[in-house]
Amino acid sequence: FLLDNSGIIKHQSVLDLGSGCGALAIVSKLLGASHVVANDIDPVAIAAIRMNSALNNVTVNTDNRNLFHEKTLYTNVVLLGDMLYDISLSANVARWMKNLPNNTLVLIGDPGRSESHLYLSKMNFKKVVEYELTPTAKQENNGIHSSSVWIWERWGASLL
Repeated sequence: FLLDNSGIIKHQSVLDLGSGCGALAIVSKLLGASHVVANDIDPVAIAAIRMNSALNNVTVNTDNRNLFHEKTLYTNVVLLGDMLYDISLSANVARWMKNLPNNTLVLIGDPGRSESHLYLSKMNFKKVVEYELTPTAKQENNGIHSSSVWIWERWGASLL
């Protein structure tokens, strides 16, 4: 999605929340984001982000704090990949988003596990695009057939 819509993050400050291996943060930097922070509370993920950033010749700042406890965060774009896999985490994301500045764009990539689409709808997200997985990816992901990108309705899909 970011590759097809690079203008969303070009020259922007980007936070990859729950970054994992850092893929979204790295792609953001490669596509021209001015400042990128990859956040994950897992120290192994932070090590993976640093390693993958070096392998891709980009500088990505890392942050291992639990940002759900932060009141205000100054970033233009927040990216979340597959963060709504249970109701407790979804509730934390929803509470945290309420404290973001009004001009913050929030995009969530979600594979549609269990009831995540219900959480997204309750959190005022709108689906912007759905991608069909390859046959191999479907097999590896236990029956998940597609993945979607959602935008926080505070902005509306017209931004894209």
